[in-house]
Amino acid sequence: MAGVLALMLGINPALTPFDIDNAINAHEITEDIGSSQFYGAGLIDATRAVNRAADGDAGSTVLDPVLRIDPDGLNFGFLAAELHLSATNGGNDQEPLTVTGASFASDDGAAWLSVTPESVDATGLGTYRASVDRSALEDGLYTGTIHFSSDRNDVDVAVIMQVGDATNAQADAGHHFILLVDPDTLETVAALEANAASGAYPFTFPTTAPGDYLLVAGTDSDGDGFICDDGEACGAFPTTETVEPITVDADRGDIHFITGFAVDVGTAVSSAAAEPRRGYSREVGTAPADRF
Repeated sequence: MAGVLALMLGINPALTPFDIDNAINAHEITEDIGSSQFYGAGLIDATRAVNRAADGDAGSTVLDPVLRIDPDGLNFGFLAAELHLSATNGGNDQEPLTVTGASFASDDGAAWLSVTPESVDATGLGTYRASVDRSALEDGLYTGTIHFSSDRNDVDVAVIMQVGDATNAQADAGHHFILLVDPDTLETVAALEANAASGAYPFTFPTTAPGDYLLVAGTDSDGDGFICDDGEACGAFPTTETVEPITVDADRGDIHFITGFAVDVGTAVSSAAAEPRRGYSREVGTAPADRF
């Protein structure tokens, strides 16, 4: 935050604390990331802040529009069939930017992934759905690239996908807690426990109010009431790399995902002072932020 404010003052030294407070309260330099109860005015956005500072200097802007795609990589694993991407203007959003195309090229030459607009505006900004078809593929690891083009810049998104049997009848990652989590507040809405049976963790939430939820599972080895901390088993739908809400409006028997222990060499050799992974609370009504 302090660094962004320094950038603003470097561009426009005439800005006052009152100007900056007003810009924050009006969400002119922040991005809404959820409930204000947990996230306040949101996340500071350096691009918006820089352009807002320049607006006070003869209405000029510093940054051009730029196409941004989130996430910048997709991992479908063995089970995920659909994942979503968000196309936004990551630069000066007061200037126009138009998406001109979205295509996929696999490294093996096969057309096993398709990209279709799901909820986009007239400029092509919005949500895209990436779908994979494993039916004609042999077991193995598959990779490729989704290419987004616009009238400003192009963006490539790396894709990885696996085909084969993801289960092992002897697999057991320990006693698991399976949670339904509010996607906006990350508060745990429902929780149950399960043990491995024939390499899988069967689960059923007997009563669930209609709505959208994140579905996560993992161990709580250190007994702190939070799953998926560093060193604990973790899984999420459809994958831990790209957690997406599920819509519950009827019985769902089609929800499958993988849980296990992640090995991150980069994390293992990084500084001991590095920020640890923060897990999900297995206590209903509690969010990760409540642990601090």
